[in-house]
Amino acid sequence: MIGEFSIFDSSLKNNPLPAFAELARTRPFSQKIYGVDSLILSRFKHVEEAFVDFSRFSSVKPYIPGQESIDYFKGREILGFVDPPEHTRLRRNLSACLSPAAVKALGQEINLLLDRTLDELDDGSDNIEIISAFTHPLAVDVVLGVLLGLPREDFVIFEALTAEMCGLVDLKPGDQHSKSYDDAWDTAQEYLEDVIAGANDRLDKSKIISSLVTLNRQDHILDSEELLLQIMPLCVAGISPISSLLGSILLMMARFPQQFEVVRQNPSLVGGAIEEILRFDPPSMFSPRYAKGHFNYEGVDVAEGMPVYLIVGATGFDPAIYEDPLRFDVSRPARPHVIFAKGAHTCLGMHLVRLLGRLMLGKIATHYRAVELLNEGGYVNYCGSPQARDPEEIHLHFKR
Repeated sequence: MIGEFSIFDSSLKNNPLPAFAELARTRPFSQKIYGVDSLILSRFKHVEEAFVDFSRFSSVKPYIPGQESIDYFKGREILGFVDPPEHTRLRRNLSACLSPAAVKALGQEINLLLDRTLDELDDGSDNIEIISAFTHPLAVDVVLGVLLGLPREDFVIFEALTAEMCGLVDLKPGDQHSKSYDDAWDTAQEYLEDVIAGANDRLDKSKIISSLVTLNRQDHILDSEELLLQIMPLCVAGISPISSLLGSILLMMARFPQQFEVVRQNPSLVGGAIEEILRFDPPSMFSPRYAKGHFNYEGVDVAEGMPVYLIVGATGFDPAIYEDPLRFDVSRPARPHVIFAKGAHTCLGMHLVRLLGRLMLGKIATHYRAVELLNEGGYVNYCGSPQARDPEEIHLHFKR
């Protein structure tokens, strides 16, 4: 199977478990991807090492044929594509705004939003397509409203750009971004430039975007371009992953009704259930890095600039870390994972993701005695960017 494996094969998203289970036991290997020699890392220890070893595995993106489909920010230098120590400077104010304490303070507002959204679900039919009716609108409200403080009438600007970014999956080597993508980008950029310049004061002053702008006026750590490229990913990068994870939580509870009953009977297991879902049904396929210098890694000769694909989705099935990894078990003892990366590039949104997941699952387990999957044959199709696993439609019946 590994000889036929292709991380850019969109069909892999629909049933990645067999490939992930094999990759989790596979030593590092090289493979041509779009004609370019690439290093594939899929065991937990190798992926973990590559996340923290900036001397050999850089986040700085050169041009690589075939990676047009993951060029979400038009080749510009966002926080995720910079190595320390420059990364440390760019991240400082943002880290404070997304600290565990700062995110915890949003709990009451998110709780109220969840209660309102679940009330609307109860007024719906017995067959609810929860991505469009529940998880995506909820993710938009939480990210753009609760977290960032944008007025609701402006959400459409960043929803449009998010959709265009997901559409990049269709780009082939050498393709340019579409005009619709460029138009969506330009509209979002102009909006944020007005915010940074003080020409748009309609944002909630207590939320992250206004806080970042204010902090930067005080310490001048970032220039206007750097601040723009710090804020833009906040507005677009979190919506689809959060929606997908919330969908995955509900899907796993429907696919494994006995595990849902365990959560219902033991509310203290909600946090562990979220970690197990992140492991077993990961929202991310891979994370790219790029080799610095020439070296040999676990028997593979690596050249300067060589793409390195960290198959984070496979790491949750590594038997060296997880006992019986093919078993889904919400009561599994806590073990480390790297779904949110590790080290300097650990996902800043992980505290929000975990909080929202815990709150939602806790309420679902309280409100309903069962969740039934109604998709024909239990089949769920996945879409989104090459790096993501975004469920397209999940039809559920919530039983009281």
